[in-house]
Amino acid sequence: MTFFEVGDGADAGADPERGADPHAAHGAPYAGSAELPNDESRAALLDLISVRFLVVESPPPWLDTRYRRDYEVREAPFVFENPNALPRAWRAIRGEAQPADPHAALTRLVDPLFDIHTTVLLDPLPPEVVTWNAPSDAGAETRLERDEPEHIAIRTRGANPAVLVLNDAFYPGWEATLDGVAAPLLRANTAFRAVLVPAGEHVVEMRYRARSFRRGLALAGIAIVLLGVAMSWGRSGPARDEQA
Repeated sequence: MTFFEVGDGADAGADPERGADPHAAHGAPYAGSAELPNDESRAALLDLISVRFLVVESPPPWLDTRYRRDYEVREAPFVFENPNALPRAWRAIRGEAQPADPHAALTRLVDPLFDIHTTVLLDPLPPEVVTWNAPSDAGAETRLERDEPEHIAIRTRGANPAVLVLNDAFYPGWEATLDGVAAPLLRANTAFRAVLVPAGEHVVEMRYRARSFRRGLALAGIAIVLLGVAMSWGRSGPARDEQA
């Protein structure tokens, strides 16, 4: 059973039944698939990707032990609430280097010894994250202040430096700023976006600027320059003729 699709873009089209993945060609994290055991270990991924409610026709036994069932729903499909789901935007106080193999990364994420509520896999892993040793991030706050398809603003505050993780897809074209200054945008947990934030209160913004848009701006700039040269030549040309 395929549970979660991941990849690094290198194996686009490797599956003949699926054909080429148009996203993988642009470096998106979805290409190929990973198989996980049909047991409670996969619940860690449901927490990680912020799945708050599950609607299930035939729930496996572990759902009842881990999640709250809505007993007002007495017939299939059944509804379960996940009280451990991470918020869409959250802070991690520890980080690890993300394995290059997406299957290895998923295996690490479902490892019972990996705390997905405090730790994040990062690509690349900034050196300073390795030195962090805060025992907790108690009292920290994270709030979405702007939520548009191509512009996200998040205000965060905490006593420790942290990785601000946004559980939205990592995709080429997204850029980040920290308090108005350009900041590296990291890939988090194979598929999401993250930015390092120092201790204190900060605003992280993420904007999407498609490559095609940039190429269009570059071409427009070239056209304006050429037009300016042509107009300048047109004005100076007659003068030279009169002097002749």
